[in-house]
Amino acid sequence: MLQRPTVFWADDDAEDVYIINKCLEVLGHTESCLFFSNGFSLIEALNTVPVPPGLIIVDLNMPQINGAELVRLIKSDTRFGMVPVVVYSTSTLKSDVDKCLLSGACKYVVKPMRFNDCVRAVAHMLTFSRSPLCSSSNPSQ
Repeated sequence: MLQRPTVFWADDDAEDVYIINKCLEVLGHTESCLFFSNGFSLIEALNTVPVPPGLIIVDLNMPQINGAELVRLIKSDTRFGMVPVVVYSTSTLKSDVDKCLLSGACKYVVKPMRFNDCVRAVAHMLTFSRSPLCSSSNPSQ
């Protein structure tokens, strides 16, 4: 059986993590996702894994280190430069989107308000796992 690549996901909001977990259950992906409550925990985990994850998803607005800074740190490390990083945020500001994409994120996805839309957004993000889709000409959604 082919094992799905691991997804590392950083989000400091417990309610968002709960909703994301419910979406992953609907999609049958619960075993493939590891959650981190902040960017530093995610970086620490990256430095200890023998094989990089297939996808990294980060919230933009987190304490200590925000999503754009986290993307920049991840992308500056040659071990993880090819791992797709998606920013998942409530912010719709063009400046936030641009900052994240310039930092190296392959996609910026706005967190939807309705659960069914959230399931679709999570399913869409999972398609970026080690995928050439990250070279998409329209990285913001």
